[in-house]
Amino acid sequence: MGHCAQAPTEYGFVVVYDAARDERRQALSVIAAGRATDALRAALRTLPPTDPAVREAIVARYQQITADPRRLDADCALRAALLSGLRTCTQAADLALLEDAARTYEYGYKDEVAANLRAAALLAMSEVDDRVAAFHAVRLLPDAADGTGEPGLTAARLLAALGQPLPLYAHLLGGHARGEGAAECFRGLAGVPDSVLLDLTEQWAGSRDEVALLGLLDALLDGLPDRGEPERFEAALLGFVRESPHLDLVRYLATTIVARHQETLIEALRAGPWPAPVRRAIVDEALALLADT
Repeated sequence: MGHCAQAPTEYGFVVVYDAARDERRQALSVIAAGRATDALRAALRTLPPTDPAVREAIVARYQQITADPRRLDADCALRAALLSGLRTCTQAADLALLEDAARTYEYGYKDEVAANLRAAALLAMSEVDDRVAAFHAVRLLPDAADGTGEPGLTAARLLAALGQPLPLYAHLLGGHARGEGAAECFRGLAGVPDSVLLDLTEQWAGSRDEVALLGLLDALLDGLPDRGEPERFEAALLGFVRESPHLDLVRYLATTIVARHQETLIEALRAGPWPAPVRRAIVDEALALLADT
């Protein structure tokens, strides 16, 4: 499929090599038969999504692999890469393929290995039909593999992006949310009614999950400017600074208050009281940043 043109010259013809066409041919051949995931991703990056041959090549390769997945893609990495590439050129005709991928569970020697495939399918599906993708995201929200948190993490972010806070709230209430997945659920609740977020703050205040608590703090801070009664949120944040045993989070919160120029909270940090020397030092360190602005 390479292309060479013949350009006339005074003495006949000279062959002119078309590098772009050859690069396209090579990239499509990698999609069709490449076994290295990194090479496949690199090939997808070189091809324009508007080229209909790209989508056709991705779908054909995906279907070929699904005929014998254990032999051709034992860890699901190739299929996940293919669906990530399909995201930019997917069509309504691909919806059934993507729904099947979002329901795929496969097992390696010890662990389930298709978590990233389900996450990639969810994102590609959202490019075709947000409503269908939202239903799958709710189903996948509690589905979090060790190490990556996927596809639950992607599900939480997608639901937040789609303006669907209720499943995130239900997941946090259910008692199974943890880590980055819980944090993303909290961040997706930044605009919910005051009472909802304050009740969650009270329920999670004693949690040992620092990653989840970081998301809660972000939700409280992000929503603060638009709250009808900011005093209740300010009290919750100051209570965290005074009482939380998670000193790294206390440092993060005090620094963020200063960085965002939350004047009421800054004055409260100045006023204290801060009887514990370590907590006083954290607050002073944050307030010192004001001298640099």
